[in-house]
Amino acid sequence: QYVTLIKSATGDNLMSLTGAYFNDLPRYLMNATFPVETYKSRFFSSGDYSENSYYGGRSPYGLGGSRQTVREFLLMLAENLSDSGLASNIRYFVDDPQYDISAGYQSDYMIDVLWHNPSAGKQASNSLFYFAKGAGEVFMRAGWNLGDTWIGYKAGDHFSYHQHADQNSFQISKYGQLAVKSGNYYCAPRDLCMLQYGIRTVAANSLLVYDPNETFTRIRANDTYTNDGGQRGSNIATPEPFDLAAWTSNQNYYDTADITKTENTDNYSMVVSDAKNAYSSSKLSKFDRYLSYLRPDSGGSDFVVVFDRVNSTDANFKKRWLLHTLNTPTITKNDGNAANNTTSLYWDATKQTVNNIVSTDGDIVRADDLSGRIFSKTLLPISHTITKVGGTGYEHYSNGVNYYPGSNSKVLWGEWRVEVEPATAQTEDLFLHVIYPATTGAASMPNTSLITSSDSLMYGAFIEEPTKPRVIMFSKDGSLRSSVTYTVAYSASLAGKHLIADMASGNYDIFKNGTKILSSIAASAGGNVYFEAVGGSVFNVSPASQVQQDTTPPSISNPSASVTASSATI
Repeated sequence: QYVTLIKSATGDNLMSLTGAYFNDLPRYLMNATFPVETYKSRFFSSGDYSENSYYGGRSPYGLGGSRQTVREFLLMLAENLSDSGLASNIRYFVDDPQYDISAGYQSDYMIDVLWHNPSAGKQASNSLFYFAKGAGEVFMRAGWNLGDTWIGYKAGDHFSYHQHADQNSFQISKYGQLAVKSGNYYCAPRDLCMLQYGIRTVAANSLLVYDPNETFTRIRANDTYTNDGGQRGSNIATPEPFDLAAWTSNQNYYDTADITKTENTDNYSMVVSDAKNAYSSSKLSKFDRYLSYLRPDSGGSDFVVVFDRVNSTDANFKKRWLLHTLNTPTITKNDGNAANNTTSLYWDATKQTVNNIVSTDGDIVRADDLSGRIFSKTLLPISHTITKVGGTGYEHYSNGVNYYPGSNSKVLWGEWRVEVEPATAQTEDLFLHVIYPATTGAASMPNTSLITSSDSLMYGAFIEEPTKPRVIMFSKDGSLRSSVTYTVAYSASLAGKHLIADMASGNYDIFKNGTKILSSIAASAGGNVYFEAVGGSVFNVSPASQVQQDTTPPSISNPSASVTASSATI
């Protein structure tokens, strides 16, 4: 409003004098918003964010009480931006009934009288990937319509008191909210339901590393915090830097995570980040996360693949990979049968309950919201335990206490989580999960198996999608590879999509059963080699115009699997 007032009074358009700021703001707001069946628009949950008010209310009224403010803000931008294409996207967005960013009350219709120009052009955005560099947030989507997959990802620095300890975390939507940020801004910023749960790592789709002797300070202020096993506080006099000089002088505290690579193509999007600095260095020395979105073909399925390299300083520090859902998850084994109850390294017998904390030997998690359904399959660690935590009395449970907001509760958000932990205590662990966002009509996810390279230096997933089989592989230790050999079996009538990450710069030839099928495929700037091949078999990716590497397939450690798996300990 101030900038618009100055323009009206003096003719000076400050929006044209502030660089990319006023262009980036509407791009962020639009890309961070997604439509959800019945409840209209939702917004990426970042920091102190209320799920039934502010921007993104889960109510029949779409964007909650302040949606008219958002509409006014966007319409003023559209009228003053020099980027006509962006202005056109904004006008389309605010009028799209799937998002319902409308004036909430008759008194707010003056917004449209002042700022809405019905004769101005409007065009739907075709942006499917947006990287907000300053915030350290990435948004990916299949499209802008109801039911299109949407993914939000966070890995950035600490700037604000109202931020949460949720670096290297993600959120996923498709027809419903499937992987959610748990907790809610239903109480004051320093009430226990926020300090001990809502702002903590335990409430995010990230990672816990439990050092029983760790103490937590300066997360929000000089309070006393429970040990959730998560990310540290700033540990200095103030929970936020007030200027650049303060941030720079305390960079070792505020520099919590970095997005090291992003890549977007018609076939996949990928973000790579490093969040080791978000944790105490006394317990964690590595936390690299890759989130890869394997985009759908027309009428096909899409998948989210999450690969983590995690090194703790002590093998006895328990690692737990987190996935939060709105409703009760079901855990099954690979064969579709119910998982059996088992023991857990973290959740010992004294912490187990009949219905609310249950450790299993399962592999696949399933949960629903509205008409959306999420499947998550654990491929690594090979030997693992999946524990579900939640339900009445355990909705926001952390370190022996349920931080239920009581009478202050408006929407108890994200009442369930699953925790994946290695079955064996060790310092170095790999986590590999394939997530399948679908509808409640999907009875199961496509068969998905672990694959390894012949030298056991790369691990990945083979997804037997009925029309387009998918292969994705990663370096075990993060070093760049110059060649890889692996085996996958799929029909000779199908063209499989192969995405090989962590490859050295250069061009590569692709061989199948010793015969070159593709020449001089360039590794992307992000180190990815992508190709499609009809019929599965033994594949080799080698530097272009060099003698082919050994294509001897690795041994099969699981005879029932349709792909090979190394017997190496992970």
